[in-house]
Amino acid sequence: MILINPQKNRRDQLGGFANYVPLNVPFGIGFLSGYLLMKGKSVTVVDEEVTPLTTGMLDAYVKGAAAPHIFGISCLTANINRGLEIACLIRERFPSGVILMGGIHPTVLPEDVVNSGVVDVVVRNEGEVTLFRLYEAIKAGLDYKNIQGISYLEDGAVVHNGVPPLVDMKELPIFPYHLFEPHRKRYNFGFLTSSRGCPFDCIFCSQRAITGRTYRFMKTDKVIETIDLMVNKYGERNIVFSDDNFVVNKKRMTDICDAIVDTGLDKKAAFMCQCRGDAITPEILEYLKRANFNGISFGIESGSNRVLDVIKKAETVEDNVKGIRLAKKHGFKVSGTYILGLPTETRQERLMSYKMAKDLDLDYVRFNNATPYPGTELYEIAKREGGLNTGENWKNLNACAVLIGGSKTEVPYVPTTCTKEELMSDVFWFNIGYSMRPVRVWKMLFDKTTDTAGWIQLPQQWWLRWEEWKTLTGLGMGFLNQMFKMSFYAFKAKMGVSR
Repeated sequence: MILINPQKNRRDQLGGFANYVPLNVPFGIGFLSGYLLMKGKSVTVVDEEVTPLTTGMLDAYVKGAAAPHIFGISCLTANINRGLEIACLIRERFPSGVILMGGIHPTVLPEDVVNSGVVDVVVRNEGEVTLFRLYEAIKAGLDYKNIQGISYLEDGAVVHNGVPPLVDMKELPIFPYHLFEPHRKRYNFGFLTSSRGCPFDCIFCSQRAITGRTYRFMKTDKVIETIDLMVNKYGERNIVFSDDNFVVNKKRMTDICDAIVDTGLDKKAAFMCQCRGDAITPEILEYLKRANFNGISFGIESGSNRVLDVIKKAETVEDNVKGIRLAKKHGFKVSGTYILGLPTETRQERLMSYKMAKDLDLDYVRFNNATPYPGTELYEIAKREGGLNTGENWKNLNACAVLIGGSKTEVPYVPTTCTKEELMSDVFWFNIGYSMRPVRVWKMLFDKTTDTAGWIQLPQQWWLRWEEWKTLTGLGMGFLNQMFKMSFYAFKAKMGVSR
């Protein structure tokens, strides 16, 4: 089987930041590959973030492999168009091949994918077990249409089989980092996903479409084995837990911290994680600190309690303030994300978010524009309000669209309480106003103790490389150009009538 992570162009998504946002391995096709390998199946992985797929590459991968050839494409909303392009390419090159597509976007909109005419089967929800069963049935020439968790076309109608149970993470193998070793210099292997799901109902989170409110996690010994591999084989010294919320299960968190210390891994690597403000206590921070966690990222979302209620965050501004201050008091570097342009949000409430970030003096902050992904309640609200603008082939669905694209960008959603110009101006200027202050720029460029939670990473001794100076200068000139255009937007918003 060939598993593909499609990507049209990383620079389209990240702009000038593409050189400085760490490229981590694609966990979607990675976990699927690891499960198939554990079951004794043959797998090839293709990550277009590293190597764009060509027909020559497809020919080379298929050469010598027994028919029928199976191709799996994993898609988020951001790369669904490229995923379908690849499916067309495969269909033309290998008409008898079986094309499968999975991921969040095909899960929430399976009819669109099946009706594209180039995808044989959509694998919905978590795909490890379903994909393995499909593999065995297809290779054996058996009918696979009774397998749970798939959608397909039959007699002109789309058929959706029932949903299988969620995968037991305790049965998953160690993540197969070795599959991505050929491009080791491009990847940052310092990211680890040790749990899936979250027991909360935030209206903007597309993961709920797959996991619901279920939370599952790997066994502690498997987490430690993975960290040992990352540290002792691949030389990683800074490891980020990508889990949505690392401290959902307190005992599980303390077990991992104890095991890190017992194995001496706390002496070899530093760790970062993501937490909710209402989960932070002095006891938890002491455990994390002892295990050499030095950075925590918070999804703060808003400085308004009313807005937090609207998005069903189930925590308060005061919870976040208390948790962040506790973390800073215990010596942690603290990063935070906010979302601007949420339903019914006023400009005064956006200003409350900005003031909150400055008052807390967070080490790194990003203000994202609200992004209504299919399968979320936010998507349904945006459609109902008439403020949804996904763009052709979903191209507008980028949470960092304004920061990266400036005035050339179309925001995917504008609530009824503001204009597009007001929202874009605030997103841009809040990011510039916070992160481009001289003290913050200096720390980002030269202070390696500043935690950016894996978002921004400049090369070691970048100042000695002429090409880095050119890239950063170009990025700076682009910002100046955006600042001029956004100044016009701000003026236009001020002179207009705000809704």
